[in-house]
Amino acid sequence: WHRGLRRGLTPTLMLLLWWFFLAPTAIGGPATYAIVAGTSMQPMLQPGDLVVAHRGDYSLGDVALFTVGSGLVVHQLVSGDSTAGWRTKGIHNSWIDPGRTTTEAIRGQFWFAVPKFGLVLKWIVGNPLLFGLFAAGLSSLSMLPRRKQRPGPDLVRALRRAGPERSTAGLDSQGVRVLVGCGLSTVLASLAVVALASGDRLDSAFGYAAIAGVGIGCGSSWLLYRRWREGAGLAEPQRTCCRLGDCLRLTPRFPDLKVPQVEVRSAVELRKLAQRYGLPVLHRTTLREDEFLLLTRRRAYHFIAPAP
Repeated sequence: WHRGLRRGLTPTLMLLLWWFFLAPTAIGGPATYAIVAGTSMQPMLQPGDLVVAHRGDYSLGDVALFTVGSGLVVHQLVSGDSTAGWRTKGIHNSWIDPGRTTTEAIRGQFWFAVPKFGLVLKWIVGNPLLFGLFAAGLSSLSMLPRRKQRPGPDLVRALRRAGPERSTAGLDSQGVRVLVGCGLSTVLASLAVVALASGDRLDSAFGYAAIAGVGIGCGSSWLLYRRWREGAGLAEPQRTCCRLGDCLRLTPRFPDLKVPQVEVRSAVELRKLAQRYGLPVLHRTTLREDEFLLLTRRRAYHFIAPAP
């Protein structure tokens, strides 16, 4: 249950960190996003940089993000105060901006910038179909075959006696397609949120729909992923079989071992070893327990599934 607790805390902690540091102000967070369009803040900021600003106390010399008309401007506070208003100036400019900026118009103090990432967001928003194809291509890289270790003679003989394992998938093929679709939809919705926030358009029906899409997509993807990879909700030994996946081979008995045997602590650890060596895992079932064996040329990794 300790591993389950850690797995549950990880996404919760990531969500909390995002909320307290990167969530847009339109949904109650501290961050405001903007994409640099001009050269007035060179060399500090370049066109296409994504700027992230946080609300706080402002003083002379701060680089602030503030509202001008329907847009956002990032300039330095060069004179004034919170009572009389601020005079602002671009670092690269030789003149001070006309008029004064009130503290209420300031959306946040410059926190950090991601070089040229604003150009990426603009391209994604303008080319959603191409981005979807690109993301699908990246996700397919994980399915490419890895270099496999050649099985030893003992494993070859054991595989001749072994048969195909019964279905062990936590999700069927349709469920896997739904998982991939949820993941890609979440990525697209997240980028849409950032793009809308950078254009100060998150407080709109489309912005709220994008935020809801991120939440629904994250939750659905997490639940489906756990079901697919970890066998969440399944009883033993089905859970272990689900975690080991398609690498299982059902055998009536294990071969006589001529190499040292190493006890493995979990099915996840055995799965990682099987992926590293590119070898199948032998599965033997008895009335009392289910055993799993990964036989390499130098070691035999052994695991017994917990009692149901």
